[in-house]
Amino acid sequence: MIENLICALRKFQTMLCAAAFCASLANADAQNLINVKPYSGSLSGISGPAVVGAPGDYWNMFGNLQTNSTGYLTNAATIKDSSGATVSGVSMTLAINTANQSLSGYSSANYNPNPAAIMQNYIYDGNGDYFTVIFSGLPANKPYLICGMGTGNAQGQGTTWWADTANGHASAACTANFTSGTPLGTRDATQATNQGVCWVQIPATTTAAGGVTFRVCKLGATESGGVVSGGSGRAYLNAFQLQPASAPIISGLTNQTVIAGSNTVLNPAISGVPSPSYQWRSNTIPMVGETNATLVLNSIQSAQNGVAYSLVASNWVGVVTNSMVLTVIVPPGITGLNNQAVPVGANVTNAATVFGVPTPALRWQFNNNPLSDGASGNGSTVSGSTTSKLVLLNAQVADGGSYSLVASNSAGSITNSMTLTVSSGNLPPMIAGPTDQTVAQSNKATFTVSVSGLPVPTLQWRVNGTDIAGATNLSLGVTNVQYPQNGFVYSLVASNSLGMATNSAKLYVLMPPSISQSPTNLAVVVGSPAPFRVIASGVPAPNYQWSRNGNPISGATGGTYTLANPQGADNGAAFTVTVSNSVGTVTSSGATLSVLSTMIGAFGPTNGAMNISPDQQLHIIFSGGTQLLNTNGTLTVRDATDNSVVQTIDASQFLSYTPGNTSIQTIPNAAIRTVQGSYSGSGLGSTTYYYMPIALYGNEAWITLTNRLSYGHTYYVNCDTGLFLDSNGASFTGISGTKSWV
Repeated sequence: MIENLICALRKFQTMLCAAAFCASLANADAQNLINVKPYSGSLSGISGPAVVGAPGDYWNMFGNLQTNSTGYLTNAATIKDSSGATVSGVSMTLAINTANQSLSGYSSANYNPNPAAIMQNYIYDGNGDYFTVIFSGLPANKPYLICGMGTGNAQGQGTTWWADTANGHASAACTANFTSGTPLGTRDATQATNQGVCWVQIPATTTAAGGVTFRVCKLGATESGGVVSGGSGRAYLNAFQLQPASAPIISGLTNQTVIAGSNTVLNPAISGVPSPSYQWRSNTIPMVGETNATLVLNSIQSAQNGVAYSLVASNWVGVVTNSMVLTVIVPPGITGLNNQAVPVGANVTNAATVFGVPTPALRWQFNNNPLSDGASGNGSTVSGSTTSKLVLLNAQVADGGSYSLVASNSAGSITNSMTLTVSSGNLPPMIAGPTDQTVAQSNKATFTVSVSGLPVPTLQWRVNGTDIAGATNLSLGVTNVQYPQNGFVYSLVASNSLGMATNSAKLYVLMPPSISQSPTNLAVVVGSPAPFRVIASGVPAPNYQWSRNGNPISGATGGTYTLANPQGADNGAAFTVTVSNSVGTVTSSGATLSVLSTMIGAFGPTNGAMNISPDQQLHIIFSGGTQLLNTNGTLTVRDATDNSVVQTIDASQFLSYTPGNTSIQTIPNAAIRTVQGSYSGSGLGSTTYYYMPIALYGNEAWITLTNRLSYGHTYYVNCDTGLFLDSNGASFTGISGTKSWV
């Protein structure tokens, strides 16, 4: 929780106040973060952050430790906040109740602190009972957190912290439960995983006089009547912070209007020290599992319209609740319109069912022109032009056509239509539409028609001449279209007592490109063509663009690409191809080109050599200059008896070593070899020396093994292609098999 202490603390450093306010709260600056730690003689090297703050924070220092007959006492009359500004009127006193205290330093080499300076020094009391830290001059009745670090130097040692303040007695303990060995584990004041080991936090409220007092005691110590006694080990004090605490504040949780089916995130801004705990509520009911600072609402439904979502944030300083109301709007929908056919003079009612939130606005259209109530000019009368029910009295032949209802609200707009046929006698069916549809694979195709006839025709959709069950409306939706449906014929059959009519349309399916075979890695000799090939498909036929190391290659726009004359500079280049059409784009995986050198190598000892020294160096003499590719490839020595690995030299795993003797140049890629005996004064230790596993001298590569070989054994050597390069960067062909170099 400590690492999440709200960064709003930092804002205190730049706050300005009016003169009247500053006069009423003279110590307002004391609300800023105060960092304190011991030092042995120098102010240099101190850095942050520890729990909160930033690199470069100011740290107040205890002075050099001096003991006297009354014990140790430090009075700090000048205290600075983490920005380095002096906090007016605030002072600090540190007291140790006996003279048995010491100042020591952590070695970053042994204890690995991070940052090193924060944990570099500590004070401890081996025989006394406690340290006492007293602040005065702070704001009255102000809540603070005392965040302190006081670990021991052995497993199980540590300290207990007590705070005796205006709000009572509080305590916390920390122990040095790090693993033994060298280094002794990480005491890292900035890491959340170590807060239970290194840091304690105690709530404290200043007195009416602006004071706060806390003690650092031996682990397991007890207190009775203000006297501290007992405990084990030593009382340690590495560093502490006095952090202004505050009740939570929630802002930015405002009412939202969303469309049904959409998602939204409630993400208010929250401050408070210590970091608050959270609980979201829905209409005052706690939401199970919703205990984060944000709330994600997925697939919002209309039933959530008007729901009040509230966040309760709480810490030991206080509790606050903030709420918002969710308004859910629903796009309009229309159902219930059907084609009609009536004789001249009939009254016609078109009644639709309309839904949507907020209530949609409505408007009827005739042949795409808005209708108005009143005489139509054809001898008929229109009413309900802005309602869900349109009434046409004394319909005439000229009133026949397409009637559409348009519904719209803030969430969207929708149109639904029907066809009215008005005739002095019966009419055979007539069909306008459908039209061919072209869609991308996995999408939906919709065929629509307009049908007239008297009596009203019955409808039936077909696909490739076969009836589609339940498809008897003016429109047909074909969902999740797949490429095998390409070219399907969809037909509508309309029939009444006077006859039958049929109209058809085709479905065309587009398919995004896909790659069934990506280009593969190639290895070619210098100067030999390197052909790369991809197998891809798509409708319409895709386009191709080849790239080298992510950069498009001019003119490389076919299904194959050939590098005609590869050279050493092309070694290791990665080739990809992007395949695209109007529906989509896909890029192949990369294919790596290995350009093989014509350089040959003579092995030493020679292939099949016998009576070789067990610590014999291996070497290769090349026919041209070489350079080591030290990040790619391995060289392996195996025992020919059972093929077991004797040693592997991995060029990417070489160690780095800088000898202690600064007059010796740094040796990159060094390894360590242990030998019998010692070399006094070498500066490299009594049992080790450092060497290059693979060293290049002109056109020769010398290979030194870590361990001696065994007498009476046969060995063979393999190495990867690319471990060695010629002077032009082409790869020396690797050594494989069990007989190439024995």
